[in-house]
Amino acid sequence: MIKLNCKINSDLKSLEKLYQDTKWTPNPDYVRPKLEIIQKKDKDMENITIFYQSLKDYILDEVFNFKSVFNSNGKMFVPQDNIIRQNIFSKNKYPYQLPTNTNHYLMWYTYQPKTDYEINQDIFNSLKNMLKNTNFNFVWYINPKQTIPELFHVQVFWISLI
Repeated sequence: MIKLNCKINSDLKSLEKLYQDTKWTPNPDYVRPKLEIIQKKDKDMENITIFYQSLKDYILDEVFNFKSVFNSNGKMFVPQDNIIRQNIFSKNKYPYQLPTNTNHYLMWYTYQPKTDYEINQDIFNSLKNMLKNTNFNFVWYINPKQTIPELFHVQVFWISLI
């Protein structure tokens, strides 16, 4: 039986097996963005490093909307005092190539969740609030090649069942 609405293994063999069962989860062919998305991400990263002290500060400012200030070099950063314990469920700006009906989101945290169950619940509640129903399935994993390891986040893949 397929287990959904939970953490999955990110190794390619496990992803392929799950994809064969679901036809909507990522598989080895669906774990990278298209070339034009990669190029957009690279260009965005160049700009972010011009304006922000770090990628972490960019996410804290742009995703969490914490107040940023300028450092002595004229780059924006979010002071520790402006950061509160929070999680945000957001669409991935640089989605992977995925089956048509699959959505690719991120669950961001300003803290380290204690358990996978907590992450499951956060994703479930976020989807329920967003869709106004519980007719969905999701899976998630921690990307083994994180762009921003300083902020805990997971890759979330989900589909609506209606």
